[in-house]
Amino acid sequence: MNITRGIRHPPARIVVFGLSGVGKSTFACSAPDVLAIDYEQGLDEIGPARVDGASTWDGSLALIREACAGTGEHRTVVVDTLDRLEDQATEHVCKIGVKGKPMADLGAFGYGDGFEALCAKWRELLFALESARAHGREVILVAHVQNKTQDDPMLGSYSKYIAALTKRCWGATHRWADAVLFAQYEQGLVDGRVVLTGERILRTVAGSGYDAKNRWGLPPVLPLSWEAFASARASLARGPDEVIASIRALSTAETKEKAEGFIEKAGRDVPALCRVERALKEKVSA
Repeated sequence: MNITRGIRHPPARIVVFGLSGVGKSTFACSAPDVLAIDYEQGLDEIGPARVDGASTWDGSLALIREACAGTGEHRTVVVDTLDRLEDQATEHVCKIGVKGKPMADLGAFGYGDGFEALCAKWRELLFALESARAHGREVILVAHVQNKTQDDPMLGSYSKYIAALTKRCWGATHRWADAVLFAQYEQGLVDGRVVLTGERILRTVAGSGYDAKNRWGLPPVLPLSWEAFASARASLARGPDEVIASIRALSTAETKEKAEGFIEKAGRDVPALCRVERALKEKVSA
């Protein structure tokens, strides 16, 4: 057995989704040393190193394998967007059909078989993307958004933003990703009306109206900028002793006793210690 102990920080697998124009492609392409696979022809104004997406499912798999595991100095692979790839996978599955007979759409397979066949193909994509990690490369997948009704046994039915993929493909992608980030314009209520502030934000933790997650303990909301995101990740990659030292340096005579109590309660939990650190920084800057 090859036993691993201790915390590691392997290259990340990230999904960012949101409304058109919010800046998700700009965010993704601001990562270090990007090679983007462009299916939307929307990256010319952003300007990363890029290649056009292939026109077929098999071609796309070959292209993604080359980008993830082939030669090159790029450290980040961006796919923009997942929606187009699922369209190709759907076309491929329907063309194969059942026993050589093509199907008009996924529903024509019956009993959900078409959607299961699509998800099986989709796992081939995730497997190809996984090879990036072994080559020290991060993966960022960009997707559009859709509004779906969520049935929650505790909260009842409500609308929720998820990536614009079929349910099974989105479920497989969500489980695979280290972070699912929802990009949107900040909203507020004024006299009972929803008002957009114009600020672009990144949600990193799930809420009742949107899907999100991360495995690092990021703050629930960040500015929609790669610099803010990378800084938050780097902060959480520190050891507990380093964070504790930062907390003590930020503490004043007024806050020292309370800060020590929080340190004792957090123990060696870096995300918990970072929350204490953030609260102190906010107090100092207030």
